[in-house]
Parts: sequence; structure tokens; C-alpha cells
Amino acid sequence: MPSNVLATWEEVDKINLNKLRLLNQPVAKIHAVHTGGSETSKADSETAKGIELKYYYAECYK
Repeated sequence: MPSNVLATWEEVDKINLNKLRLLNQPVAKIHAVHTGGSETSKADSETAKGIELKYYYAECYK
């Protein structure tokens, strides 16, 4: 499997979302729940030590 070196996170997201589409399987989009007050909902993933605001999950069966 070839690897890519990409310049931006936007490019990474674009490729990853395209790969999820190519699975031709249902994909769940899971949003983070903020429990630390109004400031936590404004934090970016860098501030949150890598935790993203949303995740995509696909479970494929053979």
C-alpha cells in the first residue's frame, strides 16, 4: 500500500474520507461530547492533546 506525505490536515482528511467512501459500507460519524464548560467546546485538537471533535467509524465484514 503506497504511503503519502501530505502538507496539510485538510489533505489528510480528504484522502481518509475518500477511502471510507470506497469501502461501500455504512460509516458512523461520532461527535465529541464536551463536559468541561463552554471553553472545552472551543478547543482545537492540538489544545486537547490530539483528541478530535469528530471520528468516523466503519465496521466491515468479509
